[in-house]
Amino acid sequence: MAIERKITGGEAAKQAKMGRPKAEIDMSLLEELCKIQCTQGEIASCLGVSLATLKNRMNDDDEFLATYIKGRDQGRMSIRRKQYSVAESGNVTMLIWLGKQYLEQKDKTDIKHSGAIGNGETEDDVIKRIEELESIGTKRTL
Repeated sequence: MAIERKITGGEAAKQAKMGRPKAEIDMSLLEELCKIQCTQGEIASCLGVSLATLKNRMNDDDEFLATYIKGRDQGRMSIRRKQYSVAESGNVTMLIWLGKQYLEQKDKTDIKHSGAIGNGETEDDVIKRIEELESIGTKRTL
């Protein structure tokens, strides 16, 4: 004996797809846009979707997110490869920049004050006063 089940309105709504259809996104175009380091806003505009849709797709679709990350990383590697190539060809500016970025190299800056300090004293006057104060402190501890 077959039992027929009547579907209520709420159950029917769950079974039927409701709302706007999912936007079709060209994954190869997404990857190419990511390779050239487009912003999320630029990518959304080029793909013809809203920024919210792009972000939702990144949160909800693993394949989409993987394609986004792959394209972005490939673009960064391409830039890095070109920078190293330019540096290896003898570009001193690029060598210095890469040294600062990856080797923690930095410019040494010596700052020497000259002239009067705010109250009219010179650096020598201030040093002399500091030495006097230090000698007074030393005498007090003796």
